[in-house]
Amino acid sequence: MLGLCLLTACSWSNSLYQARAVSAEALKFEREDSPGEADNAWGRAAVKAESAYARVPSGAAGAEALWLGGRALARGRDCVRASTALEGSLVLMPTAPWREQLLFELARCRDALQDPGAATLYLQLTTSSDTALRRKAQRAAGEALLRNRQWAEALQQLQDIDEPQARINRAVALAALGRPEEAVIEVRPLLASADTALDFVPLIEVVARESSARAEELLNSLAASPLRTPERESRWLLAAIRGELHSDPAAADRQLRQLLALPPDASVRTGQLLAADRMVARAESPTGLALRLDSLADIADEGLPRLRAEELRRIGGELVDEERATPAGSPRGDLVLFALAENARDSLLAPALAGWLFARVEQDWPQSPYLPKSLLARVPLLPDSIEALQARWAALPPNPYLAYLLGRQDERFIQLEDSMRSFNFQRAQAATGKRPRPAAAADKE
Repeated sequence: MLGLCLLTACSWSNSLYQARAVSAEALKFEREDSPGEADNAWGRAAVKAESAYARVPSGAAGAEALWLGGRALARGRDCVRASTALEGSLVLMPTAPWREQLLFELARCRDALQDPGAATLYLQLTTSSDTALRRKAQRAAGEALLRNRQWAEALQQLQDIDEPQARINRAVALAALGRPEEAVIEVRPLLASADTALDFVPLIEVVARESSARAEELLNSLAASPLRTPERESRWLLAAIRGELHSDPAAADRQLRQLLALPPDASVRTGQLLAADRMVARAESPTGLALRLDSLADIADEGLPRLRAEELRRIGGELVDEERATPAGSPRGDLVLFALAENARDSLLAPALAGWLFARVEQDWPQSPYLPKSLLARVPLLPDSIEALQARWAALPPNPYLAYLLGRQDERFIQLEDSMRSFNFQRAQAATGKRPRPAAAADKE
């Protein structure tokens, strides 16, 4: 019995010793910038640490085995298992000498898993007496706070870090806080740099959201810098477009034209998708939509842009044909127009076209029981006409939709909604039957 106990203890001690040794080896490979060898060593360290923990799963020894194993798994990018091990080590030994290193590894894993709580862990380490760890934690905390959109807190953490990427991150925070001029000034010293690792894309998008003029200034400076290549320029332009889409659509259109003139790449093709959607979204009537659908071929050349253009032409073409085939006052025509309007709003993202179709319900089916619903549906689409729409709504006779909004029970409301759902279901079934099946489905049959 004594011999067996000694053998077991020796085996456990040997496993823990080997986990320590292999972990040190992995750290050495990382310092020497040998990622392949480091990954291999971390894998072996994880196995040794797991073996040590299986033999002694409690006390200081168990805590150290979990720490070594958790760190090895974290460096091996298995953050789900790593987090469990690291948290277990922290529970077993909350004041361990490796506590701060463990917290940093755990924070990095939570960051990798997109957990907003990573910032809190990093912040705990910003007062560490270990200067190197404190600086790493400050940088990481600032970046995590940026991702959490905690702009002021991020700026505070990044304030004293004199590194190029920290400058860019500070500029992002400044722009998001409504200070785009300061943001551009912050990165001006970097614009002559040839450091290709610098990523200006997040900054451009935030600056563009706050000020299209400052975004254009930044884009012009980058275009004149040593960093400019057609591929980078397309990424920069796409970032500006995304930022300006809602704040300055005219500026976004100018940038989009510049983007589409560049040699095709991933960003240019994304721009083609965006241009196709925007072209259709601006249609104000079925006639205008038909003209825009004919122009889609000039935007999309191949791949996803072409597929998206074909999809838009199919959806839009069916809408135009069905609207033209629905004369005023025709039976159930109000339901057809309502369905087409929802399609324009939800599938084509064309608010003006949807508003035009909802208005046709009012004009051509003035006695429709769905007229109140169509007026309600137009309110968010035509914000400049809300008062006029509300006045027309108020002039309507008592109806099931008004009763519903006032919290009153009205069986006709349920009947009308059921009738519309049934109509839309039958219409969708009929449309699916008309479309050609994919070749793969036909081959199976």
